Amino acid sequence: TEPKHIFYVPTATLDAMHAKLRVAAAVDDIFVCPHDRSEGCECCKPRPGMLFAAEKKWDIDLRRSFVVGDRWVDVEAGHAVGAYTVLVARPYSDCRTAHERVGELRGAVDAILRRLKEES
Repeated sequence: TEPKHIFYVPTATLDAMHAKLRVAAAVDDIFVCPHDRSEGCECCKPRPGMLFAAEKKWDIDLRRSFVVGDRWVDVEAGHAVGAYTVLVARPYSDCRTAHERVGELRGAVDAILRRLKEES
């Protein structure tokens, strides 16, 4: 059976998290699915709706993109659009299909830079 959402984050908390992210990193945009997986929307991962929305808004070539996440749904959404996937492995990740597994976000950056170097 498909796992349910692990947690619910109140809007105010999510807004505060995004504000900290925008201060810490040069983030162009943030996409969030507000639905429960049981609603069957196209934006709830593992469906790739949010990736398609970013593709349209920012003219992104998803097949030349990277999807970094800490759960199987992130990786599956990346696979659905043909992106290269990097899993930041956690005890709850439950994923064996990522192109690469790393232990921390810095490792994901290194994996992406390595991959880009291999492609050039």
